[in-house]
Amino acid sequence: MKRAPIVLTALLLAACATSEAVPLSNNEVLIKTSADPDCGSAKAAAIAAQTAAITTLRAGYDSYIVVRTQSSDTVQYIPQPGTFTTTKTVKKNGSGGKSVSTETTYTPNPPTAVGNYGQDIQIRMFHTGEPGSGNAISARTALGPNWQSLVANGAPQVCL
Repeated sequence: MKRAPIVLTALLLAACATSEAVPLSNNEVLIKTSADPDCGSAKAAAIAAQTAAITTLRAGYDSYIVVRTQSSDTVQYIPQPGTFTTTKTVKKNGSGGKSVSTETTYTPNPPTAVGNYGQDIQIRMFHTGEPGSGNAISARTALGPNWQSLVANGAPQVCL
């Protein structure tokens, strides 16, 4: 039961990413990926690349070439209001009077990130031995030794 808080904390700190494949022709696909500000542009690109390899294998092809790529960044950091704390100090002086002093401190809150990182990758897919496949990226190699699991489950939807 002690693991539950750790897992819950990890899930709360995880940022989301979504990726979809838009068919353009029988052997060309546009991969559109959007990632939360906490993911960063590099993670958005990595998820798009994984989705390209997964899409290639799911479509029955073996390799692909990146035809075009485009990225976007709409992330903005919005300042948030902080809090003021005022402390009042009253001291008695020697003649029976009082002196009053106040001190105010400001504690800023962190800014809120809004927007997303976008990554589009257009790929052309090839069967092994097909003309043009000699320069193509092997989808299985791109995914690594766990490629079968990734093809079955899809690209990750979170960035840790």
